[in-house]
Amino acid sequence: MSRAHRRPDVAGPLMKPARHGPKGQQRHTHIVAAAAQIVVDAGPGAVSHRSVADRAGVPLSATTYYFDNLDDLLSQAGQLLMAQWAEQAEGVVARAAARSAPADTPSPQAARLLVEATLPPEGVGGHYQQLLAAHASPSLTAAYRDGRSRLDRALAELLDVLGLDIHPALVLAVIDGAVVSALSEGRDVTAHAESLVGRLLALS
Repeated sequence: MSRAHRRPDVAGPLMKPARHGPKGQQRHTHIVAAAAQIVVDAGPGAVSHRSVADRAGVPLSATTYYFDNLDDLLSQAGQLLMAQWAEQAEGVVARAAARSAPADTPSPQAARLLVEATLPPEGVGGHYQQLLAAHASPSLTAAYRDGRSRLDRALAELLDVLGLDIHPALVLAVIDGAVVSALSEGRDVTAHAESLVGRLLALS
C-alpha cells in the first residue's frame, strides 16, 4: 500500500487524467498528493473532502469536481503511494545494476540493498501504521494490491542482479516482521531488518 517512501508531492504514472487542461491536471495532482500525505500522516480514516481541501489549499468544491467521490480520491492517493514505493525500489535496482553487483555479493551488502529498496528513509512507524490502517478502506486496499506487481517486479530484478533465487514476497515478509518487532521492542529498525534479511540470504 506507500509504502510511500518520499513525501508525495508529485503524481505517479497511475493517475487518471484531470479535467480541463494543464491547469486542471496540476490542481488534480496537488489534491491527490495532499490526500496521499494525509494517509501517510494520519491514516485513511482522516481523509475527507474538507481535510484534503485544507491540506491542498484549494476550495472544498475542487475535491468533488475532480473526483467521482471520496473512494475515487482515496484510490488515486493509494496509486500514487504505491508508485512511489515502486520507484524507490527501481532506483536501488538501477544503482545496483550500474555497479555490476556480482552474483556472490556478500549477504550483509545484499541485505542492505534489499532493505534500502523497501523501507522509507524516514517515518517508518507512520508508514507501517498507514499500511495496517489500509484495510479500513476497500479503495485503498485495492490500489495497494493492484500496484504491488510493480514493486514485486523491481524486487525480483534486484534479487536477480544480486544472484539470489528468493521470492520477493518472502523478502518483504521478513522485512515487515523485522520492522514490527523492532518498533515494538525499541530496536533500530534498519539494522534489525538488515540482520534478519541477511540471515534469510545465508539460508538460500
